[in-house]
Amino acid sequence: MVKPNRSLATQRALVLRGCLDRLVARVARPLIQCQIVQQQVISFVTETHVPIPKELLDILVCPVCKAPVKLLADGSGLKCGACRRVYPVRDGIPVMLPEEATIAPE
Repeated sequence: MVKPNRSLATQRALVLRGCLDRLVARVARPLIQCQIVQQQVISFVTETHVPIPKELLDILVCPVCKAPVKLLADGSGLKCGACRRVYPVRDGIPVMLPEEATIAPE
């Protein structure tokens, strides 16, 4: 069985498809890779913990129950021993707002 010749419209569509594939390979993929790298850098910077000075840790208390807070082992937050609230630390700054705190399990 002999295949009929492709129509001119089909040939143009195939050429256009090939051009689009090359365009994606040259432009879109590097942009996507750049965005992935940018997201990795942002997550690295935001997850890097800056140490809190001991003098500040000594005076910080839980805003709800006024009990002293202790720095978590990973440095990601300050935990109140009395009410178990954990206040996040962002860019080395303790966020001592009750609405930002989470309650740790016992």
